[in-house]
Amino acid sequence: MIATTQELRKAKVSDVPEIFQLIAYWAEQGRMLVRSQRHLYENLRDFYVVRGENRLWAVGALHVLSGEIGEIRGLAVHPEVKSRGLGSSLVAACESEARELGLPRVFAWTLEAGFFARLGYRETTRAQLPEAVSDECGVCPFQARCIEIAMLKELK
Repeated sequence: MIATTQELRKAKVSDVPEIFQLIAYWAEQGRMLVRSQRHLYENLRDFYVVRGENRLWAVGALHVLSGEIGEIRGLAVHPEVKSRGLGSSLVAACESEARELGLPRVFAWTLEAGFFARLGYRETTRAQLPEAVSDECGVCPFQARCIEIAMLKELK
């Protein structure tokens, strides 16, 4: 059970092992891409975490791809606390940062299109996204057999 006191904050170096474990859990389920610990350290400033009861409950990141768009990625919620609003809180934090940075749009690759639709995202295609997104897809190990849905939100 999640504690009534929880903290949503930017990730710290000390969070990386737990971030790695949570992402690895969902990657093993085929629900997201695995990320190496090295990748997590190199991109640590992108990440937010939700912690409570001295453990990591959820993680998500905003990765800036260009001056036009950022990607919400690495969104994972511990299975014990799914459907408690932690994912929505992380997306809201990423969107807030994107607005502060002056990004006009954010998107996510997801298997949970309904979740993002409830947050105001609309389905789009890779072709409708900027070239910076296609560059990222070019290095993805699942590029040829991608089953993820692109969800886009205009930030106002």
